[in-house]
Amino acid sequence: MKADYNDIICFISSVLGAQLSLYPTQRFLFVKISSTAKIPCSSKEKLEGGGISVYWYRRREGEGPTCIKKCLNDENVSKFACKPETHGVILEIYKVQQKDSGDYYCAVKSSSYLIFDNGSTLIVGDSYTTSSWVLLLVPSPHGLISTGMVDLACIVRGVFNPVQISWNISGDRKEEALMQY
Repeated sequence: MKADYNDIICFISSVLGAQLSLYPTQRFLFVKISSTAKIPCSSKEKLEGGGISVYWYRRREGEGPTCIKKCLNDENVSKFACKPETHGVILEIYKVQQKDSGDYYCAVKSSSYLIFDNGSTLIVGDSYTTSSWVLLLVPSPHGLISTGMVDLACIVRGVFNPVQISWNISGDRKEEALMQY
């Protein structure tokens, strides 16, 4: 059976990663062009010190993951910088542009294996174009009559990045959704 390097990493992470687990604190991060993006990665275990090396990988749409930052020392901070915390690390990306959009994964090297978090999606800039539009769908009266609740739905068209949707009902902000088809 032939396996590539990514398959091996995933296998090792799921088997040996029981001692150390990583989790992103923010699944989606929206930032303005030319601002600083801060992508956190946390662990229940102590990361600072203890001989654990932290790496950051980026995967753009249609590409494989690429290591963009090794947090061994922070001498080269022209674009990326690691800000260590006791139970995590923050990747800072300076003067972000739309090309910086993508999925970011932190990984730790402990002994001879890597453990990855589930990743955070960075979206830089506005998705609006001149052909963008939003269509609110009318809720079914059946749901309101039978359960007293309705499902809210809309269609967003003509955007080039994922968009963030939230509903404001009677002054209360409801659950957000982020989908791309």
